[in-house]
Amino acid sequence: MVPVAEDVVVAHPDSVLSSVRFSAAGQERFDVLGMMLDIGMQIIDVTQDESLFRQACNSLCLGNRRIICYDMTPSALRRLEEAGVEALAVAGSELVKGTGGPRCMSRPIYS
Repeated sequence: MVPVAEDVVVAHPDSVLSSVRFSAAGQERFDVLGMMLDIGMQIIDVTQDESLFRQACNSLCLGNRRIICYDMTPSALRRLEEAGVEALAVAGSELVKGTGGPRCMSRPIYS
């Protein structure tokens, strides 16, 4: 799961097994995807194959509703565009063999 904008998240829902919220009163289980829906976020759901083998949940967020991602999940790319997120899709068929995505292969830029 990766938030790609203030109101959009890309996720494989079945991979979100459980969530725990910590507070001064202790900890409690809660439904993180349900919470996101309750506050008006849009969940771009992807399949297990898209998540694991096409790295659909591994995007580098640039801010201002722009991300860098692989080009291997056309349906997710279409839904991101419909949600107003500009997906700068790069060819990933060879890069994904290293089991990483744009976020994993990024390095901080210091100015």
